[in-house]
Amino acid sequence: MKITDIKTYAIEGKLKEPFWWGNGGNDKRTATLVKIETDEGISGWGEGWGGEHIIESTLKPVIMGKNPFQREKLWSEMFNALNNALLYLGLGGSAVSAVDIALWDIVGKKLGVPISDLLGGKVKDKVQTYATGLYYTKKDFKEEVSERIKEASRYEKKGFNAMKIKVGALDLEEDLERVRQVKNSLSNKTRLMVDANQAYDLRTAKYVSDRLSEMDIFFFEEPLMGLDVHGYKELVRYSKIRISGGESLRTRYQFLDFINSHGFDIIQPDVGNVGGITEFKQVQSLAYANGIHVYPHVWGTSVMIAASLHLASTFTNLPNSS
Repeated sequence: MKITDIKTYAIEGKLKEPFWWGNGGNDKRTATLVKIETDEGISGWGEGWGGEHIIESTLKPVIMGKNPFQREKLWSEMFNALNNALLYLGLGGSAVSAVDIALWDIVGKKLGVPISDLLGGKVKDKVQTYATGLYYTKKDFKEEVSERIKEASRYEKKGFNAMKIKVGALDLEEDLERVRQVKNSLSNKTRLMVDANQAYDLRTAKYVSDRLSEMDIFFFEEPLMGLDVHGYKELVRYSKIRISGGESLRTRYQFLDFINSHGFDIIQPDVGNVGGITEFKQVQSLAYANGIHVYPHVWGTSVMIAASLHLASTFTNLPNSS
């Protein structure tokens, strides 16, 4: 089997209602999809967080005519094509991710088995999920809090027993009050997590973590700038609640210092950023060896969701979490 073509698709959809978070916002959703075709008529789909120009200009020449079964070899060749100029960071990592996911898709289709089997087999039939939402949509504080409480209630009615709320866009005490009111509206059995999207400095993050601990928040995601290894290391040792992050990190090489220094209690690699399924497993192994939990981050279409579900179905849930 040989790769005969690679096609990229940059898709975009306008949102009915814009939303925002601690340091940004959106009035549309975008995704980069990749389709890899072979001489046997089998094609595979992948997805990344952008980087279609890198796929076309740099990665396509590397893998054209190659055997898609040689995923490790092709991953290394793509990495090497980007490494000299450190392009594997940022959009380069996303580009490799999209291609890698498509290669796994081809192999699974050829063999007639799910990706989870290729990864060693699933260890569970169901995967625990939480609802990602509870962004900011209203300027008026009372209206904003009312809308988030209604939204949280809808998630519970759909069967979610965990969900995540954004912080970092309001006055600090208003933000904490917004979280408190949403938390108080939930069932005692529903977990609430908080995501700051890198909105705080270390001193502020310590204060916020103390307040969130009083509310029994399950984890505090990305409180600091994403590459601040020393800040995260200090915050993990200070905080009474779990600290998570890593959605924007690419490859084991960006995760390495965070994991070795226990800069997170929970790492959240994104299969569309980290380097695809091949590299996700490398990062997961490093984390498990250091007693760090792995929760896949997902922000994409059904292609990325499917890849993440196949990965998560193989997680042994070790170490245990209470």
